[in-house]
Amino acid sequence: AAPPRPPQQRRAPNSKARAPAIALGFIVTLVAIIALIIHASTAGSGAGSNTKAQASSVNAILNQSTATRRLVEKGVNAVAACTDVTEGISDLTNVVSQRSRELHRASALDTRALPHGAILKADLGDALRASLRADRHYLAWAKEIQTRGCAYPALQTGAYRSGLAASVEATSAKDEFAQIWNPIATTNGFPARSPDDL
Repeated sequence: AAPPRPPQQRRAPNSKARAPAIALGFIVTLVAIIALIIHASTAGSGAGSNTKAQASSVNAILNQSTATRRLVEKGVNAVAACTDVTEGISDLTNVVSQRSRELHRASALDTRALPHGAILKADLGDALRASLRADRHYLAWAKEIQTRGCAYPALQTGAYRSGLAASVEATSAKDEFAQIWNPIATTNGFPARSPDDL
């Protein structure tokens, strides 16, 4: 009978051969983690930039709307006091043009990066549309006064009462808008607004 073969010894794992593979896997994992961190940081920075830019666009319209409101008050006061009806009509004509441009700009706003952006945009549009209706009624009233003369009861015409009613609607919409806008404004460095500012 043939003599039995001695048992074969198993080779010990070559730790030196495995070391480069382990190191390579660690490096790949580390690079992936760094890439994710950079991507998250860049995405966060981009979102913040979009929020600031969109808030700035809204604020620019509000600045113009504030100036328009002052012109409304000036024109209405001039006609009501009969100090200069012609100038009042000129002011209110400019108001209607300015308000129309504001509404057009508001309709084109991108507010998707802002909190409750869709509601904010809708409320601003509602406020500007109601304000524009009021402005047109006040302009029609001023022209009535010009035609009939200052002896005509200046605050008793249908056009003036319609202007007041539209102004009430506008104030309500402005209040709803301000409740959403003011936290956004203060967060992004813009002034808070009241309905009387718009």
